[in-house]
Amino acid sequence: MSKQLNGTRPMRDEAPALRHEGGPDWTLADIAQFAILVSGLILTPAALFSLSEESGALAAVKNLTVGVMAAGGAFAVVRFSLTGLANLHALNHKLAGIAAIASIVIAGSALSLSPLTGLTFGSVEANVYADAGQELSRYIDTTNKAALAVERVSPAVAGLASNIDATISCEITESCLSLSAARGRGPMTRALESYRGTAETLREQLRVGAAEREDHLETLNELSSEYFEVLADKSTSISNRRASLQAIYGEVKQTSAALLEAMPIHLVAAFADELQAGAAIPGDANGSRVLSEYLRGLGKGLEEQLEALPQTELTAPTMPDKPGMMDVIRHIPDYLAFAVVVIIGDLLLPILLYTLTYLVRLREVEIMYGKRPVDAPPHPFAGLVDPKYLRNHNRGDDGGDQ
Repeated sequence: MSKQLNGTRPMRDEAPALRHEGGPDWTLADIAQFAILVSGLILTPAALFSLSEESGALAAVKNLTVGVMAAGGAFAVVRFSLTGLANLHALNHKLAGIAAIASIVIAGSALSLSPLTGLTFGSVEANVYADAGQELSRYIDTTNKAALAVERVSPAVAGLASNIDATISCEITESCLSLSAARGRGPMTRALESYRGTAETLREQLRVGAAEREDHLETLNELSSEYFEVLADKSTSISNRRASLQAIYGEVKQTSAALLEAMPIHLVAAFADELQAGAAIPGDANGSRVLSEYLRGLGKGLEEQLEALPQTELTAPTMPDKPGMMDVIRHIPDYLAFAVVVIIGDLLLPILLYTLTYLVRLREVEIMYGKRPVDAPPHPFAGLVDPKYLRNHNRGDDGGDQ
């Protein structure tokens, strides 16, 4: 039974409802949802293949399965929001609207990373290795400067060895350091000879190391050039080029270790400390004092030469790990135009579709509850979500009271 209240529209005993009637024609909303699903089914597995370091049939099945599930889940979220939650939202269930928007934002944000990753991962990986190549070049440049600075230490060590040698000769013939009445090779001379031996050893190491340093620096420069040549080879995928880049890093590490051995600065620094520590001649306090003052003067001069060197730690850089999702996010500004298109398609478009669907359904609800005339026209956007999609049980087309 229906009731007439003060000349107003007929009201039914049953609660008003919204009925879903799908039609054979595809609306713009249907096409948009289908496009989102197809792009997700293609690009989500592609993104997983790009990120995965596994290969083979099992890895392919895993990536395809997870990708299809992720894309299907995101599509289901959008679809349910449009066909279910928008109804409840239009019927003044605000929590349904909040849940729909939040779900679309979360699913759309996650899904938008798939095309970004699938289509830009190769470029992002190349950018990561290019940044690593720049770091490698800076290291080689710093190493070159350090090697050139070492060349300034060699004359200082050679001069120190010559100074000690001349002092020994003078001490033997004239006792010019000990001022002793006795001549010849005494305790002072023997003490000086041990320091002369160390100085001559360091001088020889620096002399031999000069040629080795030149060879190693040349090798490092060649490896740097080879690195960028491999990186620029577009005929091979960046994932395959990674193996060659790793091999270059290994050679750089070995060459750097050999170069450091050819730059015995730490031995020179230890010798400078030893000189400044002084020496003692058993039973000769005055001779010990004179010898220590002489050695400290030599050690201080050598230390000043060392302090003038660049204070840099020569640690060879390591090959960066294979990029991941965070690297893709970090390089989004490099692909901003593409990222905007993806975000519009996977995030803003579903929100827009939900908003339009909600407005169309809200118009239907307003007509059902008499807030608009029964013969009110449909919402202007009704054609986008299919006017047959929502129909009112109580609009008189299903046998209402005449």
